[in-house]
Amino acid sequence: MLYNDVLRYMLEKGFLDVSDIVNSDLTIVELSRRNQLFKIRSSGRPGFIVKQGSTPEGRVTVAREGKMYEYLHAYRGGTIITEHLVRCYGYDEASQVLVLELPSKSRALDEYRLRTGKFSVQLAGQMGRALAALHCGTGLNRQDQAPPELVPWILSVHAPSLSSVNDLSGANLQLLRIVQSSAEFGDLLDGLRARWHIASLIHGDVKSSNWVVLDRAESRARGEARLKLIDWELAMGGDPAWDVGSVLQDYLGTWITSIPVFGVDAPDRFVASARYSIDQLRPSIQAFWRAYQAGVEPKLGVVASRGLLVRAVEYAAARLIQSTYERAQYQSQLGGSSIYCLQVSFNMLERPHEALVHLLGLTL
Repeated sequence: MLYNDVLRYMLEKGFLDVSDIVNSDLTIVELSRRNQLFKIRSSGRPGFIVKQGSTPEGRVTVAREGKMYEYLHAYRGGTIITEHLVRCYGYDEASQVLVLELPSKSRALDEYRLRTGKFSVQLAGQMGRALAALHCGTGLNRQDQAPPELVPWILSVHAPSLSSVNDLSGANLQLLRIVQSSAEFGDLLDGLRARWHIASLIHGDVKSSNWVVLDRAESRARGEARLKLIDWELAMGGDPAWDVGSVLQDYLGTWITSIPVFGVDAPDRFVASARYSIDQLRPSIQAFWRAYQAGVEPKLGVVASRGLLVRAVEYAAARLIQSTYERAQYQSQLGGSSIYCLQVSFNMLERPHEALVHLLGLTL
């Protein structure tokens, strides 16, 4: 789908009219990643997010996202989670296009943090509250084994297929060698994969770029939560600790990638020069977990809640590998911060309880 195709589609479906084009400062920005994605904005009114699958697999995931919005808005127990959803105008099956609302005064959470330099404790609490509502509303106590294809691929990164190795970048080949150089690294990932189970509906790709922050005045005017969770393409039945671990990883990744590492080594002396210190992030990490724990513990129980947290720390370690892998797709060699990410990941997998307390500042 090209810019002109998007514009034509929105006109034909009545989302825009000619006056929007002629008399306003309408802008269309392409932000395609896995699939084609366009943001349409004009001043003084909500905009649109337009998505279309660019591959057969992508068309399936965009259709899944459309069904997820329909399900979550209709789910009678999902009052809290619906507060954290943007409006969905529907999935057009014939054109394979999904149209969502883009609140007029909003920005992605990663952009908000970059712009303000702040890691809001209040927004962290909203993240915890939203994920607890999602996980508790869909049967947290059901313990089914997951089909192999639904287990996150990163848990098998140390045992890739031959065909996938042929397509790896130089940096990802280096990453693979580092992971495979330690049998214990692979064993820890194997053990984590074996414990994966389906306990609830999960988002599957929680990260700061998939949270949208509304302007405070806009939020009050709309009577809605400031934080919205978008991009439900990878939603599925799974382990809720994966979503929790993804949030923890997002904070850790922000810290590690802000460390000004020089060369290919990452000695501890560089850590003190990080743009965002881990001490700066801990209050938000703690606020997120407290809000999530308050939402799930009444249903899950204290012991199971603690087990979920430990598992989340391990999944956060796996997500650190995944985010490193994704950044390295077009690189010839891993940088120092990427190597440091892998080292932190291994340490967390090996000693999750220590990481929970000494790195994240959480307690059981």
